[in-house]
Amino acid sequence: MLTTDSIRKAYEDMLAELQAHDEVTITKHALGAPITSEAEQREIAEALRLPLTPTLQAYLAFANGLSLEWQYEEGCNGGSIGLIDLRTAANPETWLAPMDALEFPIESYGIEAEEALGAVYPIEFFQYDEDNVELAGVITGRDTIDVFVSEDEVACLEDTALLSFGDYLDLLFRSYGAPMARAALQMGYSNTESKRARDLYPGLFEKTYSLSELIELSRSEPNNEEIAAFFR
Repeated sequence: MLTTDSIRKAYEDMLAELQAHDEVTITKHALGAPITSEAEQREIAEALRLPLTPTLQAYLAFANGLSLEWQYEEGCNGGSIGLIDLRTAANPETWLAPMDALEFPIESYGIEAEEALGAVYPIEFFQYDEDNVELAGVITGRDTIDVFVSEDEVACLEDTALLSFGDYLDLLFRSYGAPMARAALQMGYSNTESKRARDLYPGLFEKTYSLSELIELSRSEPNNEEIAAFFR
């Protein structure tokens, strides 16, 4: 189980490796203020219709929001993390603007998501490449926190593999925010009995990736099959 200390260590280890790499330039970096009051944490969870799990508590006690972007060449996005302030996630006015950067309108996401999975809220907007913004969201009203990642196609929401919140944070930090790692959650997905990413793609949670390997993968402009093979 993740703790505030283990989340902080994973984040600081990732940041230190990025800062030490000769080819990496960090272009954006900010941490939201932590929320340690259980009453405030519970208020956030209730607004989002989520259970106040130990992992969510540990994350909020570390930071309520995290922005990080880095490049390995001018204009070449290496990684992007855009976890938003969860106090605002239930208020559409706070995330309509970033949603406008997506290819499809917010209405399409909301309608399609509710039909396929139940009501959802975004928790992250991240830069996939120079032109495309994508999102991660949570499904509300469940006993667990289930995270999905959506690509440009709205229909992907119905067939996305789901992660626990802890697994999602772990993947973000281990992959240095590389958007291709999140894309690998959907490539080759088949509508099997289990929708859990850990069941479908165990390699995604067992492999380790060096920062240099991720840069070389991105530089090679891989196709979908090559991305899936690398991460899974």
